[in-house]
Amino acid sequence: MSSIIYSNNKFMTFNEFCLSEAIKPKKINFGLNDDANDQRTKLQGLFITFFKLNGLTYSVNMIQDGSSNEYEIGFATSKLQINLIDNLHSFSMRRMGGGGAAEVFSCVFYIFLLMIKKHQIEIIKFNPADNVLGKFYSILIKNVFFLKSLQDAGFKFQGIEHGYFYFKKN
Repeated sequence: MSSIIYSNNKFMTFNEFCLSEAIKPKKINFGLNDDANDQRTKLQGLFITFFKLNGLTYSVNMIQDGSSNEYEIGFATSKLQINLIDNLHSFSMRRMGGGGAAEVFSCVFYIFLLMIKKHQIEIIKFNPADNVLGKFYSILIKNVFFLKSLQDAGFKFQGIEHGYFYFKKN
């Protein structure tokens, strides 16, 4: 049985309450330069940018699926601090202990919300690359805070297809 908490004039489960910090976009500097602060997000047709947190560098990317306006949202980690663009192979989906997952995801969330607005994306999807991410995304699609942030950006959850979590612009 899940605990129920009353916060901000609403009842919510304990899990929703705990995740509410994870899904609130956290403003952070990002960019394509070595300092990850030039606010750029596009490199030769690839939507990608970087941010630094707790001694690690994170990439946030959107990969187009075919010729459609459908993009997969992804992020990865590296210990690399310079020559980021030239060393994309050094980024990994593996967790490297760079801090709390909630803090990292809130930064990723902030950046990809800006990216989908700026580049007029119509469909986004999340790939649960492993069981941990799959469980996390399964919780997020039920989380009112996460859904509200995406709804404010014009997106609505469409469902899960072939393991991907789909959101479409209204």
